[in-house]
Amino acid sequence: MNEEILQNILNAVTGMQADISNMKTDISNMKTDISNMKTDISNMKTDISNMKTDIKNLEDKQEMILNQVIRNLEELATKEDIAAIHRRLDFQLGKIAKTEEEIFLLKSKQ
Repeated sequence: MNEEILQNILNAVTGMQADISNMKTDISNMKTDISNMKTDISNMKTDISNMKTDIKNLEDKQEMILNQVIRNLEELATKEDIAAIHRRLDFQLGKIAKTEEEIFLLKSKQ
């Protein structure tokens, strides 16, 4: 009977050793997984930082493009204003020429 008890204890201890060995393997695997997750998180932080920089650069480029469009529109309006002034000047010059012609005709009749 003592041998049977000793055998049962030996079997229990052997089972516990196997369980402890499995737990050590599981813990080692978890440590590896955690280390990999830390690396992944670090890489994600770097990616997010790079994306933030890219977004800032895109915002800056968009602002530059918008400012250029505004300047182009202002120049276009200025060119239209100049064209309108030229049309008015041409009209006024036409009136002056007509008036000068009428004065010339009146003088020539006298």
